[in-house]
Amino acid sequence: MRIETDLPPAPYELTEEEQGLLAGIVQEALANVRRHAPKDAVTEIRLYFEPTYLMLEITDDGGTESAPPALRLVEQEPEGGQGIAWMRDQLDLHEGKLDAGPQLGPGWLVRAWLPVQAGEHQALGRLFGPTAEA
Repeated sequence: MRIETDLPPAPYELTEEEQGLLAGIVQEALANVRRHAPKDAVTEIRLYFEPTYLMLEITDDGGTESAPPALRLVEQEPEGGQGIAWMRDQLDLHEGKLDAGPQLGPGWLVRAWLPVQAGEHQALGRLFGPTAEA
């Protein structure tokens, strides 16, 4: 599995709890890619910042040996498995939202929205490393 990232400098800081939640979502999504996607799958992790929320997106391209998306969906547990349920439950606790499922083409998508309150947060650097100066 190859991982590509698009993690821009944060325009605001996050609490340690928010950082832990995002790290847990990334960890669970990558574990699912390792479990279900071919070894040659390319996984992309992107983070988008808006004034009142952030969106974390983890996708895999399905690799070259991937089953069709409909078949991959059938192979999943009916409720999305324990990891997806955990991600959804954690985001619900923070008034966030989770979408997880097959992409239109090959591969899988996990997209998490987390409301934030800019100005009331701590350093994001502990989650993604030092942020670049603007």
